[in-house]
Amino acid sequence: MISLRTASNVLNGYGLRWNVDDRVQTFTHPLWLFLLTGAHALSGEPFYSSLYLSRLVSGAAVAALLFTRPRGMLGKLTALTVLGLSHAFMDFSSSGLENPLTHLFLIAFVVVLSAPTASPARTTAACWIAAGAALNRLDTILLFAPALCMELCRTRRRSGFAKYMLAFVPLGAWEAFSIVYYGFPFPNTAYAKLSQAQVATPFADGAQEDARAGL
Repeated sequence: MISLRTASNVLNGYGLRWNVDDRVQTFTHPLWLFLLTGAHALSGEPFYSSLYLSRLVSGAAVAALLFTRPRGMLGKLTALTVLGLSHAFMDFSSSGLENPLTHLFLIAFVVVLSAPTASPARTTAACWIAAGAALNRLDTILLFAPALCMELCRTRRRSGFAKYMLAFVPLGAWEAFSIVYYGFPFPNTAYAKLSQAQVATPFADGAQEDARAGL
């Protein structure tokens, strides 16, 4: 609902924000939010359009998995059964969150890196997929970074390194926009979680004060 309200504010001319008067990034998935906004604009309805968009992208991810990875019919049926019995996959793939697009990026990344020989084209595609996934949700870059670093090391072409990094220009542009528009590079939810992680218990500060006072 946070994303849907933000998308509604965008379409009504209030900008990328939750409250009209406050420029705060409450969503964690810029790329997915743009897709939600587009779906809302096309359908004129925010809720069901987000569910249909989730199922459409999830269907594309499952289709890409079945047609590229398990080679035999038994493997395809096993993969489909495992996904169908997974409450986590089914719930998060149809709830309007960014998970379907993350799944699609992951499958595309595996397919690209499964090419038999390394090539500049393969490395370029891997960079664009990883950058798109990070723009969809920044912390998912941790899923792509190890394999992407290995791929960049295999190419060993310093002359093409700048070309590979062009894939991350949209992500850098979003971060620059976030700093200017919101005042912070990350969503406010990230800072809220980090601040909560530093507090052991709700009464930690009060207990420390009592201890210093000798109580």
